Amino acid sequence: MIYINDSFNKLKKLNTKKAIITIGNFDGFHIFHQKIINTVITIAQQENLTSIVMSFDKKIKDNKTFNTLATKTQKLDFINNKLTDLDYFIDVKVDDNLIKTTKDQFIDVLVNKLNVVKIVEGQDFSFGYLSQGKIDDLIKTFSKENVIIFKRDNDISSTKIKNY
Repeated sequence: MIYINDSFNKLKKLNTKKAIITIGNFDGFHIFHQKIINTVITIAQQENLTSIVMSFDKKIKDNKTFNTLATKTQKLDFINNKLTDLDYFIDVKVDDNLIKTTKDQFIDVLVNKLNVVKIVEGQDFSFGYLSQGKIDDLIKTFSKENVIIFKRDNDISSTKIKNY
């Protein structure tokens, strides 16, 4: 697994084959997170794609550090020990440039720098400035067959686990 830690606008073009990605805070790897990530890895292996997980070092909405279920070290230990078939883990630094990134600019990075052709997300996924990018925007870019959506299990969430 290759670990990348950089600002979104500074991500370099990956010199890889086509890729499948999931994007999220992944502040703890509960069952829902693991299901999504394992789907990325499985599809990547079946379709000869590069598997990518993109996460963030802060909560994007307020550019503040947030309480997490796992420390950064624990997160990396989990990835290195449990997700051994993952190709890339991209840990994006949240900064003003990321927060101001439009949905179209975000998609452009996925397509032109990360070679993404498929994406796996939870149904509540949003992206880009003020979370303007939605699942429909991904479907317009990647097609319905290449956007795999998992219905959120309301009983499993990082917030509920933190509040327990």
